[in-house]
Amino acid sequence: PGLLVCRHTQPFPMNLVNGLRVTTAAETILAAARDLGVLDLVILGDSALRLRHCTPTDLEITARQRRRGAPLLRRVIPLLDARSESPWESIMRVLHQAAEIPVTPQQEIFNERGRFIARVDLRIDGTRRIHEYDGERHRDPEVHELDLERDRALLADRWERHGFTSKHLRRDG
Repeated sequence: PGLLVCRHTQPFPMNLVNGLRVTTAAETILAAARDLGVLDLVILGDSALRLRHCTPTDLEITARQRRRGAPLLRRVIPLLDARSESPWESIMRVLHQAAEIPVTPQQEIFNERGRFIARVDLRIDGTRRIHEYDGERHRDPEVHELDLERDRALLADRWERHGFTSKHLRRDG
């Protein structure tokens, strides 16, 4: 139970891990594209790219095949971004893309004197508005204290920060 075995008529790329043949990350994502939706596939793809398990070129080559899942993978590839650091950041970025709001992920913010203030999840391009995912780790007392200091520095430099939770993104996307 829980093990899916697929037989292919043509050979496909494999990795050898501790003597066991396993599919490449790109091949695994293509297989997942048979059963998952766009957002789940974006989360997988962003993570694989960020961890350098594959490259955009690997995904593009894999998606050229005439196999179930390939059309969806081809649609998802332009949505992927290796800079995403969590599943909810990926979802938030895709929601912005769907609304045609251009954003830059993991933007570094500096003040007028060139002093680093923060690296933010998403900066809305051409504005001083920042959208960030605030997961539960941000409520840890020590992290929360650092977040408040960071927020004050952003406000002092006239940045407008908006935090979102998974509930906001699911309900009010």
